[in-house]
Amino acid sequence: MNITLKLLDCTRSKHNLTLLYQYDEITFTTTLWYSTVDFHQLESDYSQEYMEKIYFHILLFHGLKILSLKPTHLDLGKYGKYWTNNLQKLWEVSVEQCLGQWRYETGNLDYQGAEIIHQDVTTMKREAVTLVPESTSLLLCNGGGKDSLLMARLLDDNSLPFDSFSINLHTHANPEKLFEMHEQHLYKLQNPPPKIHRQYIIESFLNSPAAKLHGVEGVEVSEIRNYEDLPLAYGIFLLKDYGKNTKYTISEG
Repeated sequence: MNITLKLLDCTRSKHNLTLLYQYDEITFTTTLWYSTVDFHQLESDYSQEYMEKIYFHILLFHGLKILSLKPTHLDLGKYGKYWTNNLQKLWEVSVEQCLGQWRYETGNLDYQGAEIIHQDVTTMKREAVTLVPESTSLLLCNGGGKDSLLMARLLDDNSLPFDSFSINLHTHANPEKLFEMHEQHLYKLQNPPPKIHRQYIIESFLNSPAAKLHGVEGVEVSEIRNYEDLPLAYGIFLLKDYGKNTKYTISEG
């Protein structure tokens, strides 16, 4: 039986994105709040058309979690014009990596993802958009664990200024308390980050009774909670100690 997951829409306010999906007749939403992002200003700086392409990529990759309901097709809807060969390669790798553990845990080893439905469009040449970094050009993806602590210490020890970015990953805990716990090590650095950015995520899919209530047989909603880590929030930094001529490559995903 063919079951389609469709990317319906992505709406935005000044600090918020709301992602809308339809799985068969079931509708899911993901709401993203950003403490320091101004989408109105970004659209003014880089154009609404360019930002819509960014919104589509966020909508697409947050939809990875709904693949655990095993749709046979993924309909890109009005966003099909942004589908490219390079994006398809990235998507295939992301599906394989993000759903790998879920396939083994739930006995769905044969599920390889959904067939993409998109409109055929002529590739148009787009002018490159120049991104102007602020005074702090490094962004540390901070999860509050040992990897984040190591990255922060290496940057601080090498006198490289950085900002911090934290995500509240679908928890019932008080998000402000959780952020404070994850960020407490930053304030103990010799040079704490000048800006700390936060993303709040509110889900209607994870922990939902979708499979049970809608009679989707043989399906278990994935226990994995960090779909947005791939590839939305990679932190890859190259540090160079000019005095000792040594390099450190550190990453957290």
